[in-house]
Amino acid sequence: QNPFPADATFEQKEEVKRQRRACLHAFTEPGGPGAFFAGLVDELVAALKLPEEVVGSEGAIGAGLTSCSVQLLPSFLHFLRELKRTGRGFTLIFRTFGLDLGGSIERELNALCMGSHPLFVGGPVLDGSDGGADHRMQLEDSSSLGTFFRSPEDGHVSLIWGTHKQPKPGEGLDFYKQVPGARVHEGAHEAAASLEQRVAERSQTLVLRDYYPGWARTDFRGEGGKPIFLAVEDKAVMPIFFDDHLRPANPTIADPIDVRLLPTRVPMSQVFNKHLVKVSPLESIVKRDYFVEKLAHCEQEKAEQISLRQKVGRILHDPAAVRRVIELLKADDAADGADDAPAVEAGATTEPGQQAEVDAQPTLAYVASKTSRLSGSLRAPRRLLTGDLRYTGWADTDLVRSSAPLPEKELLADAENC
Repeated sequence: QNPFPADATFEQKEEVKRQRRACLHAFTEPGGPGAFFAGLVDELVAALKLPEEVVGSEGAIGAGLTSCSVQLLPSFLHFLRELKRTGRGFTLIFRTFGLDLGGSIERELNALCMGSHPLFVGGPVLDGSDGGADHRMQLEDSSSLGTFFRSPEDGHVSLIWGTHKQPKPGEGLDFYKQVPGARVHEGAHEAAASLEQRVAERSQTLVLRDYYPGWARTDFRGEGGKPIFLAVEDKAVMPIFFDDHLRPANPTIADPIDVRLLPTRVPMSQVFNKHLVKVSPLESIVKRDYFVEKLAHCEQEKAEQISLRQKVGRILHDPAAVRRVIELLKADDAADGADDAPAVEAGATTEPGQQAEVDAQPTLAYVASKTSRLSGSLRAPRRLLTGDLRYTGWADTDLVRSSAPLPEKELLADAENC
């Protein structure tokens, strides 16, 4: 249920959020609705405590840990070390709607990178001192800072480097003409290109602020959330966005964007648990390998996705075969003998011996038969696509190649046959 009143102003929404935070903080107090879980909360809080011998130590203070608790999840810091240990190339980008990434976060991350974090003594370093990449955060370096902005008129995305300052709700990009050193990349295409270039040029951690008024303007739906630029078929770079607010149907806080498809967004089925990962605070607090295992799962899912897309690509790159299958699917029902054909039930398994007899393309016909099971209880596969189906020749296969790319050697062979 939407907690915000209809036509609520920005200030009213902020008040609702304040009230919700107050209720959340009191949830497990005696007499509260979640009092039963107070013991579990105590365990989680204890897991975030620094060891007694570390509290107040020189190492803790140097890492920005001036209280008795950690700031960054130990499971996440362990994840970064594992990326380095296994030889992964990566760029870390912190994303936040606020200004909460201050000096203490910088000091703790950098302590990990330099090998001086009191909870991670020894092991790999991530500061470049070993000749590898430098992943430290440098908030005084304006080239590592940026902010997104969404147009109040149409929600279009822009990225501004060199500052975390944002205009007030209702103002536009002209605001940045008064911000020294701000470099504006207007529109999603320019924003995505500039971010890609920045990631390619440097390994140091980036800190990007997202535009909360743009998210609130969409009633906190995905299309107003944090932009995540990606291309599903890209096998060179794999963006992964971790957040505890993600949902499998509507990403809510994230906006997965392939700039070639705008204004359409990338379907969640293509990115959830591959590029967008919902984090469980409960598990990530107590499970040291939590993010390591999440990455392994993403990579497995991505490998399966790429394999499937390549199989589809082999079909789409053979227009003559596709035309033949379409012609068969549009065959006359009477001549087809479909009335006598056995039913194909949803979820049923088609045995190889049950493939439709297709003169030139038995493999493609089998794929069509398997695809037919997606539509529930059906008659013969040839009756699936009749009437409105039309064949369009592909003189330009760029769209096909981006939608279902093939390995390079097969693309070269395909080009020779065109």
